[in-house]
Amino acid sequence: MTMTPGGAARGRRRKPAAWDTTKSEYFLKWDAIKGEQIQKESLEFFIHVKDKLGKPFDDPEDKALFIRNVFTQTKGEEVPLSKNSLASQIIEQLIPDVGDEVLLDFSAAMDQQFTDLCEDPFASHVLQALLLSMTCRIQAGQSPVQSALQNWVLGCSERLLTRLGSLCRHQYGSHVVRTCLECLSGCRAPQLTRSRRSQQQRWKDQEAAAVTLYKARSPPEFKEKFIDMVKALKNAADLPEGLSSPDQNFSAVIQVVLHILHTLPMTVLSRKFVKRLIKLRFGSSAPHDAGALPSVFENESQLRVLEAALASCEEAEFGKLQRKYFLGRLSALLGDNVTAIAVQRMVEACPSGDLLEPVLDELEAGESPASWWTSSRLPTALAQACVRLHSHQSRLMKVGETEAG
Repeated sequence: MTMTPGGAARGRRRKPAAWDTTKSEYFLKWDAIKGEQIQKESLEFFIHVKDKLGKPFDDPEDKALFIRNVFTQTKGEEVPLSKNSLASQIIEQLIPDVGDEVLLDFSAAMDQQFTDLCEDPFASHVLQALLLSMTCRIQAGQSPVQSALQNWVLGCSERLLTRLGSLCRHQYGSHVVRTCLECLSGCRAPQLTRSRRSQQQRWKDQEAAAVTLYKARSPPEFKEKFIDMVKALKNAADLPEGLSSPDQNFSAVIQVVLHILHTLPMTVLSRKFVKRLIKLRFGSSAPHDAGALPSVFENESQLRVLEAALASCEEAEFGKLQRKYFLGRLSALLGDNVTAIAVQRMVEACPSGDLLEPVLDELEAGESPASWWTSSRLPTALAQACVRLHSHQSRLMKVGETEAG
């Protein structure tokens, strides 16, 4: 520590925080603000807005007026602000509470560069928030500008169709495509992450509400546009490699489509889509060499699509996939945490007792690792499948006694 000429102690200079509204000279660390650079005055304004939103409003009308003023300040700067990390975060947070007219004015400014904004890491989140907020207002059916909201969502889907191939493979564009599919169908897909709770169970929890929402609240034009997007994916005419692509972002889009088709009453379209998916992505029904695991188990995005296809396909296709990828190698699959979850998903999606029987036969033979009975959720999945299919309860108890012994 040294002494200044005035006698005050001076230590090592501290690194300023990302922003600190209590110290004007250190209120901003420029490196913390990513994306498109905006004017310092705009940045100071949004830092003030962020600070204001962190405190409760005494009157709802005051909050509504404050939000309206924020969007008034963005007039003419909607695109660059949406590309800035701080501004886009605040705009996304405020979109659900802004009035219909202001929301339409803001969204209109995003139209000309819509497809380019889909590929921006920050503006893409703003577009997703716009799509979801407008769809919720449409479903509520109380907006005085209902038709204008519908036209904007339909216009977005039309723009996405023009570049569906590249957007489905883009890290951020694929998220906008997925959100648009959910909005058009009226059905929110589960998070595309593994969890200890089975995906099949989460789908069942949402099924009744989703079907009611789809039949009662989604406009007919939305259904038609959703079918157009699914057909574009199914035909894969303008998509390099089409449904056979192992691309992670494209796979996530396919998973959302499979979930929606599994949940909503579109049996003909669902059958055609799933059959084409299985044919292009998973090839023939011939089983692989039992000595080696198929390559699908080495690619997590491919594996998740396989799990979604198992939950969506008909019994005949399910049997083909089960024989090709699972039977004869359950011991190896249960020895790894990731592939063991795939076995669990297969059991949860099993459509009949006849297809569950060969799984029990292989487990009963005692070739699987002994730890699977206590260290995985497969026993629970097997028990639930036996109850759901009203079969093989005694067989499962016998397998449990063998493993316990």
